[in-house]
Amino acid sequence: MPTVRKIASPNGPTTNGHAVIMHTATDTYDLPQGWAWTTIDEITATITKVAPSIHPDKEFGYLDISSIDNTTYRVVEPKSYLGKDAPSRARQLVQGGDVLFSTVRTYLKNIALVPDTYDGQVGSTGFAVLRGKAGISSKYLFHFRLSDEFLADMAELQRGTSYPAVRDSDVQEHRIPLPSQAKGFSVGR
Repeated sequence: MPTVRKIASPNGPTTNGHAVIMHTATDTYDLPQGWAWTTIDEITATITKVAPSIHPDKEFGYLDISSIDNTTYRVVEPKSYLGKDAPSRARQLVQGGDVLFSTVRTYLKNIALVPDTYDGQVGSTGFAVLRGKAGISSKYLFHFRLSDEFLADMAELQRGTSYPAVRDSDVQEHRIPLPSQAKGFSVGR
């Protein structure tokens, strides 16, 4: 069972009944009592990697960044390929309820919650695919990805000029507030 660790306040134990928590090296955020910071990695499952090309004549559905409508945050245009024609980035087996977060040009907000109708399709490696562990709401992960704070942090971490991107590890190492009452989690010291 993962442990959520409360981070000590640099300015004393509490402010207005809320723990003061360090979010980044320069910012502090108040969290409601009973909440603590954890990493996305601690609360998400590992995504299965696949190689569609090993079944050259089998058709599969493919979700890439252009499959996302970044105004409605929905999957709108999945593609279909035979294994022999699989794009090199077609590597992540997605499930209904997964959160797709484009790691390329994060400011474009190509983020979507995978509907059950696309369960078992293949996602691009251009996505950080987030699947909450037991007791972690996919909708919570989805809405946190849309937050201005998260997107600003990702924008600062982007590398490259013509194709700016963050690494999956940047997303996984990012901290997220979580209530200590979340099923399967406890606040540690």
